[in-house]
Amino acid sequence: MVENCTVTICDNGTVIKKHLTCANRRPAVKVFNENGCCFHYECESVCSLWSKKHYMTLYRVGYISHQFCEYFLVREIIHKSSLSVSVDNHKCDPADGSFCPQAVTVSFESYRILLTQLKDVGNVVYVNQKRVYPAYSNYDLLLTGTDMAITLEIPAIKLKVVYRKDYFSIYLPYSLFSGNTEGLCGTCDNSQVNECCYPNGSCSDCADTWLVPGLHERPVSARSMPNHADP
Repeated sequence: MVENCTVTICDNGTVIKKHLTCANRRPAVKVFNENGCCFHYECESVCSLWSKKHYMTLYRVGYISHQFCEYFLVREIIHKSSLSVSVDNHKCDPADGSFCPQAVTVSFESYRILLTQLKDVGNVVYVNQKRVYPAYSNYDLLLTGTDMAITLEIPAIKLKVVYRKDYFSIYLPYSLFSGNTEGLCGTCDNSQVNECCYPNGSCSDCADTWLVPGLHERPVSARSMPNHADP
């Protein structure tokens, strides 16, 4: 152990300090232990989607998908916190003035959080089908918002989702989700080799692999939500 609790390796009399290289080319970040005295470095795992069809996986594989259904972006392989994040891209014809926002559903334990938009209102949030107004928090969730964006944080699993009009990002902690995610955002393993599909394949070609099952199992659609707060 050396300064800042960094571990170095002695290899045949030579001291080696390895530098972490992140597949998504983002700089490694410090992650402190619970008492805050020591830290280690981890790669940030960030997935983004914009304009309903442009995807960037956790480790920077970009692709375009023109599918207009509901798909899992992130889903746990082994259920530890029952986490899943899905997106519903509503198809519409811009020529007829249709209002077709993206709807992002985050499921965590007993919670189902919907981030979407209402016409003439803007960004809105529903928690278990009840509309809430950021800033909102309870023991498990933290929601903050501006006119431009809504941020959802789940401290227990260090998850962050930032939702804007036609763009959003998902931030996952590598230490908690390493090797345990699947979906259109790829695998949390600091590798571009097996993004999106198992064992390999094109992300855009395998989108239907991550289609959210039948209507009775699907997260609540934005189109079924009320346009006002519950009493």
